[in-house]
Amino acid sequence: MANNSYKNPSMKQLDILKTENEIERSHYPILLQAQKAWENIEHFRQKRKRNRDYTYGKQWNDLIKLPDGRVVSEEQYIREQGKVPLKNNLIRQMVKAVLGQFRNNQTQPVCIGRNRAWGN
Repeated sequence: MANNSYKNPSMKQLDILKTENEIERSHYPILLQAQKAWENIEHFRQKRKRNRDYTYGKQWNDLIKLPDGRVVSEEQYIREQGKVPLKNNLIRQMVKAVLGQFRNNQTQPVCIGRNRAWGN
């Protein structure tokens, strides 16, 4: 027997959903709070992206503005000068080593029961 509950939603579900484009006014404070929380951590997301890129070998991806007004990546700028942008990525190996140690050293929690009468 198929579950047809999605075809006949309850009144409670209809109250929450209303229509696809309409949001109940009582939900605005929650939505605004969620939006503010998301916007407040934007700098962490940008920092994480930059760190992740650096770890995975994209050290020269930062954009720079040249005196002529163009905006190019550092890698492109170095190549335009006829040089090769060097990458000596030691961080990736360190991250892999730390993750390996973490995976190998994970232990299960241990619980030892004691009898209070034993005096331990």
